[in-house]
Amino acid sequence: MKNTLIQKAKELKIEYIGFCSAKRDDVLFEILSKRREKFGINPFEEEDIEKRVDASLLLKTAKSIIVCLFPYKTKEETVKNLALYASVTDYHLVAQEKLALLAEVLSGFKTLCFADTGALCDRFLAFRAGLGFFGKNNMLINEKYGSYFAIGYILTDAEIEPDKELNKKCMGCCECIKNCPTNAIKEDFGFDYTKCLSFITQAKELSCEQRELLKKSDKIIGCDICQSVCPHNLTAQITPVDEFYKNNLSGILFDDISSLSNREFKEKFGSFAFSFLGKKRILRNITEKNK
Repeated sequence: MKNTLIQKAKELKIEYIGFCSAKRDDVLFEILSKRREKFGINPFEEEDIEKRVDASLLLKTAKSIIVCLFPYKTKEETVKNLALYASVTDYHLVAQEKLALLAEVLSGFKTLCFADTGALCDRFLAFRAGLGFFGKNNMLINEKYGSYFAIGYILTDAEIEPDKELNKKCMGCCECIKNCPTNAIKEDFGFDYTKCLSFITQAKELSCEQRELLKKSDKIIGCDICQSVCPHNLTAQITPVDEFYKNNLSGILFDDISSLSNREFKEKFGSFAFSFLGKKRILRNITEKNK
């Protein structure tokens, strides 16, 4: 079954597929607990830590997790004022479609597919499945695609032999820590999400401090600074996934967004991952820089 899944993944242009056990991750529970004690609960994450570390709370009979990477980099240069993932076709849509097709191999078994939509901590799943290693910016790094990829996974009650974690670490240059403009990345893999520009540009409500941080930046949607300065990303290759080339944004964006109705906004940008933010939130980010 494992070999059949790997072969099907290749047909779907899923180059990196790994497998791990669905058992509760006690180590991750401790890590997440300590982070929350220090930095609080990120509203974009599942509030219940147990649901982040225990697959059986999503699929009671879960035995294995199939983890896939979806690299999204389509060009060598990054876009100035929005994160690279936001400039290509919505990775949620691309990953969900491919995961559903991959899950067809598991006919007769229960499956649940997630693409940045499930409660489990997908970066740790990918790490356990041997698909990458962690950088000091808390991003998972793949040897071929750097950290420019989305993660999707399938929960199943099929018993599949797990892969081994990579025996590799980032080079420890700390460039991500040194270059983070808001000091959101801490030593020892600490991360203050409230100061991260990626979080700030997506948050519904902003504090006075967050508004000031946004105003001083050139970011409108997301932030790739900690990734762009990472030496492991200098040789990151472009994606082989055709769907990511169908839509592409570049340059300074949204100059005319105020003239669009909400419906027109969805029609124009609905195929991009940032569309869930809506016109109002993006206009706020632009307006903050012009005050």
